[in-house]
Amino acid sequence: MAIVDVDNRPVPLFPPGLGRPVLLWNLSLTRTAYISPARPVTPDSDSIPPLGSVTVDGEEQLFASSLDPLALIPVQVTPGGLSAMASPAQAADQLSLLGLMKDTTGSAINTTLGAPGQDTTLQTIHTTLGIPSQDTTLAAIPAALQPALSSASLVRQGTTAGALVHTFAAASRLWALHLSFACATDASYTPALANVYAELKTGSGLALTLVELAVSDVKQAINGDSDQGYFNPIPVAAGNTLLLDVNNGAGVLGATLRASCSILYSSP
Repeated sequence: MAIVDVDNRPVPLFPPGLGRPVLLWNLSLTRTAYISPARPVTPDSDSIPPLGSVTVDGEEQLFASSLDPLALIPVQVTPGGLSAMASPAQAADQLSLLGLMKDTTGSAINTTLGAPGQDTTLQTIHTTLGIPSQDTTLAAIPAALQPALSSASLVRQGTTAGALVHTFAAASRLWALHLSFACATDASYTPALANVYAELKTGSGLALTLVELAVSDVKQAINGDSDQGYFNPIPVAAGNTLLLDVNNGAGVLGATLRASCSILYSSP
């Protein structure tokens, strides 16, 4: 594994003819990296979005560029890697840099209803329950409605009918989840269409999300991912489990399958 700093000049990411898949992970929170098998790298070249990743076959040399003389993008190059997943901390940092609202009081928001700016602080909003205004400051919200989030994850899991990701010790609520899945074939693979999948589900049988891929030739590498977020979180009973199913435990001769997942939950 190596990290290559990519600027606006085409930079080779790895030598040609490695003979195995190579995972390219853009570690920048805000910048897109562009890749091409030949110079020059242009805006029409394939791209890797911020915190995004792609798996290539490693046979053809690739060059990368930020296409911006002021931008330096770290790209992690992992021979033999199949998937990558941003941590909750990286995702939070990305949201912060993109300028999305973090101040849950809403006190800094002005509307377009007129001048001067409308007072939209939560504590002065009138509800339909009567006057004076209801106390809607965050401090007045019951503690049970202010989730203290915890996380659980499982990384680079091979074929399995149901690997344990997490056991919920108490009644919980599931707020968000991510599932990534990758499949790569080597030279021993017999060319034929093969459909494979990864599924995240509860032990009680509730399917949460699924990623399906298809391969058909030797030295082919593909990946996919799924993100789910819930404004109304999914309740999970105490003692229930979270399971990762990778192709129901069935391997494919000449192919490597790997899946990773993460969740954010609160209890209660």
